[in-house]
Amino acid sequence: MTATAQLVTASKDDAVLVPNRAVRNQGRTRTVEVLGARRDVSVMLVADDVSVDDWVVVHVGFAIGRIDADTI
Repeated sequence: MTATAQLVTASKDDAVLVPNRAVRNQGRTRTVEVLGARRDVSVMLVADDVSVDDWVVVHVGFAIGRIDADTI
């Protein structure tokens, strides 16, 4: 079992947060990228403005928070 698989299956109560990097701004939508895959997400739930190269946490198509780049 890989380290990633162990982390994901460590406990049913644990959550895994994957940082997504904003690569394009489009109004209240951002294109984000994670592991080479891109998708559009809404930033309506994030209080601060999300700019290109900012990192966010995404849940079901919505950015739910920004992540400080120094913590990644």
